[in-house]
Amino acid sequence: MKKLLLKIILILIAILFLWAGFNIVSDISDPGFVAGKEYDTSSVVNFLNNLFPPVPVTRENGFYKLWTLAEPPDVDIDSDELFETQKKLNNPETATVQGIKDWEDNTWNKKKSKFNKDLTKKRGEIFKKSSSWDNYPQFANKDWGRMILKEKKFVLEMQQLMSPLMTRYQKVIDTEYFEDYTLIVIEKGKINFAAPIPNLLTWIYLAKQYTSFNLLNAIEGDWVNATSRLIDHLEFSKKTIKGGKTLIMNLVGKAVTKISLAAIASIMNQPDCPSEVFELVLNRLGNIDYSEYGSEKPLLVEGFFTSHQKSKNPFWQNNRTKKYSFDFFSRIIESEKTLPYKWKSSPNDTENVKKGFFWWVQNPLGKIFFSRFHMNLSTVILKSIHLKTLYDMVRISAELHLKYDPEKSVQENLNSLNLYKTLPDPCSGQPYVWHEGKQILYSFGVDKDDDGGKDGPLQSWDADFFIPVHLYIK
Repeated sequence: MKKLLLKIILILIAILFLWAGFNIVSDISDPGFVAGKEYDTSSVVNFLNNLFPPVPVTRENGFYKLWTLAEPPDVDIDSDELFETQKKLNNPETATVQGIKDWEDNTWNKKKSKFNKDLTKKRGEIFKKSSSWDNYPQFANKDWGRMILKEKKFVLEMQQLMSPLMTRYQKVIDTEYFEDYTLIVIEKGKINFAAPIPNLLTWIYLAKQYTSFNLLNAIEGDWVNATSRLIDHLEFSKKTIKGGKTLIMNLVGKAVTKISLAAIASIMNQPDCPSEVFELVLNRLGNIDYSEYGSEKPLLVEGFFTSHQKSKNPFWQNNRTKKYSFDFFSRIIESEKTLPYKWKSSPNDTENVKKGFFWWVQNPLGKIFFSRFHMNLSTVILKSIHLKTLYDMVRISAELHLKYDPEKSVQENLNSLNLYKTLPDPCSGQPYVWHEGKQILYSFGVDKDDDGGKDGPLQSWDADFFIPVHLYIK
């Protein structure tokens, strides 16, 4: 009996060794990264340096101004001390992961935590007394401008609270250029995202208040100047999308851009809005480029970093696992760069590498890792395409408001517009749809299905994208 048991154990050990040996010898050669073929993919260091050439830390850079935005009001953001600290933290020759961590723990967090906690608390107290008026409505029957007017008292109270930082924020918006100099620290050939990024929560707070305050000013009579400031705000946030390195910076930049667009759309929908506003929007909002609404470079960073996870375990095939990630990110990036109506398959369909009963025979640990780590990056695509459609529909709305002929139906008016004919819905390849009953212009959305202008939360893959358009006889 003991001999039989020993034989069974030896056989199982032999099978285990054969299984491990098979996985060791059956790995594929180092795969290519299709999405990153324009860059040097020979190493993580070379890839990142090629993708993001070094950017000097300068006071003129909008990123530096955004970085210093959340400093407590009593801090001189133009001081040499603050400037030299930024240069030191983002010097690739001297910065280390530990050095950045020590600075965050001992200096940055301690200095800022109380101020930011107090700011968040005071904002919350204002919203306890009012509605959430600083979020643009996601339903067609809600008008943001009317919400702002109703809560005017609290909008002004919030402006008073934010005023010390609002002056700084205007300088951020007014900057000519924006280049993210966030240092992606590389130690011993390995990438580390330890480098600190700006306080994006404070940015969101200020962006919402800046937009709400200017929306209020526009409706109360300062139509052209307030709308112009909102367009300035929009142009700055487009720069952050184009010049940002990290995915979180990219996503916040998109959110801020949408906030401005929603406010501009609401201003144009007011019965007293003058034609000068429509002309201003048409003159200043040109075509939006993919680099101003997409996420290619941040996704390349994510893809190259995650694809270089390695293991010495024989049941993890490094190159085959790398190929899973390379293929996945290449497909996601290509989908985002391609208009949805041209998609052959939905990027929302995740690839299952654990297919079949015997999936575990080859590269089982690599497959398990990829399946667990697999990020739902289709949401990034949704946000990008939504921004593109919202931007284009605001431009179409401006031309419609300006040239509206009440003797014709809205659809007839739309059919005569240059922008309506030259800016098709990227999700259908056809002109955007006018819904007479809801008074909205809408896109099919990334599911490419016409749901009749279905509104509601925009994080859903099957939502239509829309803007309300209210027309008046002038």
